[in-house]
Amino acid sequence: MKLFIRSQKNPILSPISDRAHWWESKAVFNPGVAVKDNKIYLLYRALGQIHYSYFGLSILSDPTTIEKRLSLPVMEPEEGNKYEQFGVEDARITYLEGKYHIVYNAPSIYRQSKIVPLWQHMKVPWRIRCMLAQTTDFIHFKRMGNIIANIDTKDGVLFPEKINGQYTLLHRIIPDIWISFSDKLTHFSKGEILCKPRVGKWDSERIGAGPPPIKTLSGWLLIYHGSETIDDGRFIYRAGIMLLDLKDPRKILYRSEEPIFQPEEKYEREGYVNNVVFPTGLIEWGDKYWIYYGAADQVVAAAYIDKNTMLDYLAKAVT
Repeated sequence: MKLFIRSQKNPILSPISDRAHWWESKAVFNPGVAVKDNKIYLLYRALGQIHYSYFGLSILSDPTTIEKRLSLPVMEPEEGNKYEQFGVEDARITYLEGKYHIVYNAPSIYRQSKIVPLWQHMKVPWRIRCMLAQTTDFIHFKRMGNIIANIDTKDGVLFPEKINGQYTLLHRIIPDIWISFSDKLTHFSKGEILCKPRVGKWDSERIGAGPPPIKTLSGWLLIYHGSETIDDGRFIYRAGIMLLDLKDPRKILYRSEEPIFQPEEKYEREGYVNNVVFPTGLIEWGDKYWIYYGAADQVVAAAYIDKNTMLDYLAKAVT
C-alpha cells in the first residue's frame, strides 16, 4: 500500500565529512520538524567521529530546499547530566501553548553498582530516558528534564493540545506503544499500553510512535514505525498509520494492515543501519502533508501526500 510519494531531491540532508563538521560526519537522520514564520525547521540527530549524538539545525524555505544549515550543533549532551552521557537523540517537536516542545531520547549506561535487567537484544545495560526541552527560536533551549521517572523508554511524542484537560504523551517501552496523561508537562506516569506488535505482520517485532499526531475530522492521525526480523536475522523498519479517537486516544479506530512506506530506494536500504525508514516529522504545507524520516540511519529524506487523498483514505478507513 503506497500512499506517500518520495521527493525527487532525496536525500535532502546528508553528512558532511570535513573537519569542521566532525560532529555530523557519519550520519544525519531522524529529524524533529516544525513550521515557524513560514519556514521549516529540521532539528536533526547527528553522529560524528566519537559516535555521540548531537542536534543540528537546518532551515528550509520549502519542503525540500535548504536555505540555511548551521555549522555547529544547537544542542549537545549537557555537561554533568547523567542521562545524556551519550548524547541527545530523535527529537519530536510539538507546538503547544506558544512554545515548541521537544521530546527526545537520552542514552546512558546504568551504573554497575547495582544489577539491572539488560534490554532486549542489547549486550550492554543501556539506560534510555524520555526528556523534554522547550524553545521559541531553536537556538536557545530550556531543558525540563526527564519526564517519565525511572522508566527505560523512548520515542516520546506530545499531542498538540490537551485532551480532557490533560497533556497526552505516547512513548515506547519495548516492544509496545504506551499512552500516558498528566496535569503537568514535566511529570508523566508509565500509563497504559496503547497497542502491541502483531504476530506474523510487518510490525511483529517492535513498534513506536513517529511524529506527533495531527488532528483530522476522522481522528488523530498517527504515523508509526514497526519492525520485523527478516530471513537473515536483521531488522527491517517500515511505517504505518493509526487513527486514534479524538476524545479518547486510547481507542484505536484504525490501524493499517500493510505498511504505507518501506525501504525501497538505495539510500533507505544501505547506510549506517540498512533497511530503515524511520518517520519523525509530519507537517501540513499547502495542500499536502509532508513526512520527514531517517533513511538507513544515515540521511534525511522527505515524502508527501495530497491532504485530500489522506483525508479521504482515513474517512473510508473508519466507515
